[in-house]
Formats: sequence, C-alpha cells, structure tokens
Amino acid sequence: MAIVFTELTSGSSNTDTQTYVTGSFSIADNELVTVWVLNGKSVSGTAGTVTVTGHSMTWVSAEDQLGAFNALRLTMLRAAKTGVGTTTGTLTITVSGTQNSCCNWVVVKTTGVVVTTNGGDGIDQVADESGYASSMACNLTAFANPANATIAGFAIVDTSLTITAEAGYIQSTQQETFLAALRVQWLSGTDENPVASWGSLDLCLGISAELINSTPGSTLGARAYGYSS
Repeated sequence: MAIVFTELTSGSSNTDTQTYVTGSFSIADNELVTVWVLNGKSVSGTAGTVTVTGHSMTWVSAEDQLGAFNALRLTMLRAAKTGVGTTTGTLTITVSGTQNSCCNWVVVKTTGVVVTTNGGDGIDQVADESGYASSMACNLTAFANPANATIAGFAIVDTSLTITAEAGYIQSTQQETFLAALRVQWLSGTDENPVASWGSLDLCLGISAELINSTPGSTLGARAYGYSS
C-alpha cells in the first residue's frame, strides 16, 4: 500500500501561556497522526514538556529534543484509532511550567501505515539531533523494510531563514514565532539520513522517524535515499 502524508493544520503563537489550541481538522479510522510541537521560553530555564489532548484519542510523546541552550524543545507526538469513525475538532497543546514564550505546531496524518497501539506500532524507530550549522541530518539506522516511509521535523532560531527539505521530500508550511521556526518534511520512501538546510549558521534541532507500511509486500522496491547494504 502506498503511504500518503497530509498536513492537517499548523500554526504558531507568541502568547505567554500554558495552553495552545490548533485549528479544526478531521481524523478517520486507520490514520496515524503525528503532532510536531516546538515550544520555547525567552527567559532563563528549560523549555517545558508537552502534552496533547483532543479527538478522544491518546496522544503519546514519541520523542522530544532540547536545543538552543535548553530554551527550545521539539516534540513529536503520535496517535491513531480504529473502529471509532471520523471525528472533527481541535487539539489542545499544554506546556508544563510558566513563562512559555511561544509555540509552533504542525499536525500531519499518514495513511497506509500500521495504526495499532495509539500509533506506536506504526513507528519503527526515531532519532534526534541538535547543533549549530547551516544544515542538519537527523540520522536513522537501516530501515526495517524498503516499503516504509520517512518523516522529520527541523527547527531553527533565526526566523528570517527558510528551512528547506532535501530533494524528493514534501514539506509543511513553515511556522514561526519571534523565537524560532519549525518545518516538517516527509517522503513516501526510505531515507536513513533526512536533511534540511537553511543557508546560514544557526542553532538547530530535529527529530526523524521511520513509519511502517501496513502492507509492505505491495510496494517493495529499491530505497529512494540513504544507504542499503
């Protein structure tokens, strides 16, 4: 089965608060949904942890990564459902602690992947990275199956720059606050080394994941990117 990605909603806020609400969207059965949240604070201290509620689903943090002297946190959360039917509504993003200066989010649905256990069985592996560079690879290990797919989110501090995915990827709308920018990219194929670039040295961080095809035998073939032994 072909794996298909769709950006459901995205947004940003410079409001100093603990809760942020996304735009409304619909989720159907057998869809894996990932929520990518970049939150930060402009005062000293560590960016708070993130939880998500909404659509009567259990949202689980698959990975989170601190960057920019711990003032930014990038979190990937996931959920999925079966046998419930389509729901329409918003998500509420809650950030722990106080003085949460800003928040960016991107919500992406994926069809054609395994959807049991709140989406956990649809993710084979995750990786994270942070640094100071003009581009960054968020390296995964060898993929379990060449029918699987790749998704990655990258964040930078300089919002005058544009985060650009490597060739072959589709990318989300770039979301920006006064503190940082976020963009998610996806590939209906395998890439052990997903890369994004922004052209100038900047503090950066990222998370990548391998998503598992629900019927891998139907689309087996050569890797689109990365190295295969």
